[in-house]
Amino acid sequence: MPTDLWRRTLADVALLWAEPAVFGPVASDPTVSRLVGQLASGGKRVLAALRAARAEVREHVWRLAGNAAPDAGGQVIVDLDGVLVRAHSEKQDAAATWKKTFGHHPLMGFVDHGRGGSGEPVVGLLRPGNAGSNTAADHIEATKLALAQLPKRLRRGRQTLIRTDSGGGTHAFVAWLARRGRWLSYSVGMTITDAVHQAVLKVPASAWTPAVEPDGDIRDGARLARAQRELSRTAQGEGTNRAKARRKVAKVHARIADRRRDMLHKLTTGLVRDNQTLVIEDLTVRTMVKNHSLARAIPDASWSEFRSMLEYKAAWYGRQVIAVDRFFPSSRLCSVCGTVQEKMPLSVCRWACGCGAVHDRDVNAANNLLAAGLAVSVCGAGARPQRSSPGGQSAVKQKTPRREP
Repeated sequence: MPTDLWRRTLADVALLWAEPAVFGPVASDPTVSRLVGQLASGGKRVLAALRAARAEVREHVWRLAGNAAPDAGGQVIVDLDGVLVRAHSEKQDAAATWKKTFGHHPLMGFVDHGRGGSGEPVVGLLRPGNAGSNTAADHIEATKLALAQLPKRLRRGRQTLIRTDSGGGTHAFVAWLARRGRWLSYSVGMTITDAVHQAVLKVPASAWTPAVEPDGDIRDGARLARAQRELSRTAQGEGTNRAKARRKVAKVHARIADRRRDMLHKLTTGLVRDNQTLVIEDLTVRTMVKNHSLARAIPDASWSEFRSMLEYKAAWYGRQVIAVDRFFPSSRLCSVCGTVQEKMPLSVCRWACGCGAVHDRDVNAANNLLAAGLAVSVCGAGARPQRSSPGGQSAVKQKTPRREP
């Protein structure tokens, strides 16, 4: 007789009765009450048995899930985070919390299922509301319970990543994770002081690895995401905490814009100083952002500002900037034999021409743009016709001359 121990109240067992084809015979209310009472009287011995049963069932389900299991990629990620649960009346262990509310402060652990799914709960360490956010003993205990819920092959080794926010950024917890023989991977948040910031700057670039999303993409704007998350958690209105969170988000946005502008200045200045002729491709950005796969990356690249900086700095240094026409088939044109392919979807990164040449898409396009730009620079705008219309069409963008006022 199956019993759903995750029901909030005894009356919820009626939901199981409504689906006998799924759950089979379901225990009656008195039987469920006796079962819960007996389990509660068993103490830690019963709790350990339930945890062992859950771990065994989880390993079996992951095995059946195959490629859809959270460990299919060879790595499993366990996220630990404290959660505030409000209580509206006197409850056992309920106390005042650090956010000036009343309730409990359990430490939860979830196995990350990536963007395609929600987290899978593996541990819930009950704690009073006044429990600390960075208590190392609680994080160690929660991690032990979480690891016990994983298959045995994942309970130690680099393939298991323990991830926490700054609440887990304590020496004792990190030392426990990195202890010899355990070898767990870990990602721990911490508060950055000026001294820490200066020490981090001394770490060579080769020692860093990029932060990635659960699907493997490089993570961008993590600081902004955290600030926006803190803003969303503040109460609506004109309160002081919300104003502080709003200013913090604005500062992060300004920091990102300043760093992007600084990078563009350094890049364009270096290009103009080191080259006499610069060839760029005139792109229809308004059309390209309609592609949902590129809509976020294109505005972040600031192409318009990059071109603007390149042009006015080239004028300062006496350099030449040539904008190749947007209809020039730079990606589809073989830079060896000149054959134009009919189609070239964005998913194609490498392709082979009939002449035997194998091209990297971006390198081939760059070679074609360079050849077209140099031809225009040497021979004039009529060089390298690319269409079958009478007289062909120039590879360089044609601008209608403006009439003087």
